[in-house]
Amino acid sequence: MRVRALRALHKLSLIAHTPGALNQTVRVHQLVQRATRDTLASGQHHQLARTAADAVLIAWPAIERDSELAQALRANTTALTTCAEDAPYRPDTHVVLYHSGSSLGEAGQVTAATRYFQHLAATSSRNLSPHHPNTLTARDYLTHWRGRTGDAAGAATAFAELLADQLRVLGHAPLHPHHPRQPGLLARRGWRRCRRSNRLGTTAVRPAASVR
Repeated sequence: MRVRALRALHKLSLIAHTPGALNQTVRVHQLVQRATRDTLASGQHHQLARTAADAVLIAWPAIERDSELAQALRANTTALTTCAEDAPYRPDTHVVLYHSGSSLGEAGQVTAATRYFQHLAATSSRNLSPHHPNTLTARDYLTHWRGRTGDAAGAATAFAELLADQLRVLGHAPLHPHHPRQPGLLARRGWRRCRRSNRLGTTAVRPAASVR
């Protein structure tokens, strides 16, 4: 039934649907998207943007084996953040934004992932606050991918600064409902990752000595 409905919309040139494709996608012309959004009230726009973000996250496989599908999901996330105004950040940063950046890095684009999380941290800071838990989470991801680019000393320094902010603002509370790491633990793990991957010397900045 759903396929028949999609084919009907395709015949009316409202969508582009290729049922024989490995990863079936539905593409909607930008003019149709704009016309649909313009009919929405402010509250509806926000709710539908969050629902769309939920849908993208649900469609994302736990293990990415199909690079084409992963790229399409990242593109959908980018399109959503472009037209959804502040909805992806209200009442908090939607998990799909973290997922998209991590997917980018795991695809081997570590420099792009670093830039992505720089932008996400800055945007979260503007929409929420510099010390909001979601902003700290974005900074956590940023320092991780910064270390993966080879800037181990810079990542270690950033982890130490992040840990200090987390302990001051959050204590030992989790960073995010969907974020498994604790404030002290993430910095220690980040430091060890930098040590293993880049063999830092003894002059690098370590996390606070009081953290065990």
